[in-house]
Amino acid sequence: MSEKEKDLIRKIAQTVPKLSKDKQSYILGIAEGMAIAKEDVADSGNKKELQEVTA
Repeated sequence: MSEKEKDLIRKIAQTVPKLSKDKQSYILGIAEGMAIAKEDVADSGNKKELQEVTA
């Protein structure tokens, strides 16, 4: 794991406990959705990385 990834995890670990249960659930849902999408890309044999979707 890179140092950047470790720093991100530390920041999330410090922030999430301060959030309301609704916001914690939202973040969990986003993370789970990203994990599922990443698995789908890997399973399809498509080597493209997931791209961030911006609205």
